[in-house]
Amino acid sequence: MKSHPTKISKKGMTLEQWREERRNGIGGSDSAGVLGLSPVDKDGKPYKSALDIYRNKTEPGAIGFTGNEKTKAGTMLESVIGQMFSEKYNLKIRKDNFIRVHPEADFIRVNLDFVIVGDSRGPGVLEVKNTTRYNYDHWASGSLPINYYCQIQHEMLVTGYRWAMMAVLVEGWEIVPIPIEADDDIHEKMIKVYGDFWNKNVLARVPPPPQTAAEVEKVFPISNPRKVILAADVTATAVFKMILAQDMAARWKKIAEEYEFQIKTAMGDAEKMMHKNRTVLSWKNDADGLLFKKNEFAEDHPDLYKKYTEVKPGRRRFLTKVTVGDFMALKPKLIKEIEGEHKNEQADRPETDGVPSQG
Repeated sequence: MKSHPTKISKKGMTLEQWREERRNGIGGSDSAGVLGLSPVDKDGKPYKSALDIYRNKTEPGAIGFTGNEKTKAGTMLESVIGQMFSEKYNLKIRKDNFIRVHPEADFIRVNLDFVIVGDSRGPGVLEVKNTTRYNYDHWASGSLPINYYCQIQHEMLVTGYRWAMMAVLVEGWEIVPIPIEADDDIHEKMIKVYGDFWNKNVLARVPPPPQTAAEVEKVFPISNPRKVILAADVTATAVFKMILAQDMAARWKKIAEEYEFQIKTAMGDAEKMMHKNRTVLSWKNDADGLLFKKNEFAEDHPDLYKKYTEVKPGRRRFLTKVTVGDFMALKPKLIKEIEGEHKNEQADRPETDGVPSQG
């Protein structure tokens, strides 16, 4: 392997040109998604899945996530965090104004925040982050978010550097480092998975398998009214389990709403609830927003309304045609199977037989 990766200068590049160049390879922020390790949101959806990345690389005009207020603030603070880190730990850093390309796989690329130079270990990667005390305490205890870890390993894979630092600005004033060493086993896996994704999916224009129900809907947005499938037993059982799980969730939701009523009644117009010198709950108003009166606008300005409206494709409605009552005899067996399939999640649930009593 060559010791120095190819570099593409970002000098003079517009934002649009830089975004377009990013589409030509797998970047550090893509790493966890391509590897199937992206963190998920409260609904179980990956923040950045392989299918999201595939669409970003293959669909004309797709630019993916462009940032929010939090990420924009982080970008603006990059230089400040880098300077604070350099001064506190007496390490020389250099802003990296290149898109770096893996020397043997031109589709593996990275944009570094900074390079640490002049160290006896050789050059190192410096990745900067801005976070809260709560997050940092988790990261420092060994719970670094997997997407950050993958990103930094990706950066070392492309550059060939053997060490990295994540400089974390905590609560806007304290700068702390998290050291990370290169892991050759992870790099070997990355090269294989990246290669398969790029060659078998991106270049072949074959979408990777969807990972969630929402992604299946993206892959198959239009139903074929002339097509009917005969469900295998395992699929029919999945239908029954889904209905049963939805029924269980609805009952837990009803119980939660009863507790919510009790709490809100106790609070009245209070904005916070305290218990043993700790805030346990807040209930306050959001900032006022603006409501667009669509119907009134259409009536007063029909031509203008028509000019700025377009047909929105209808979504596929996912409707079940059976109820729990249709498979009551199977219910105990299915509950046990559901709990066995999700036993790692049982610790987060109250200790019951799995179904709240209907009274």
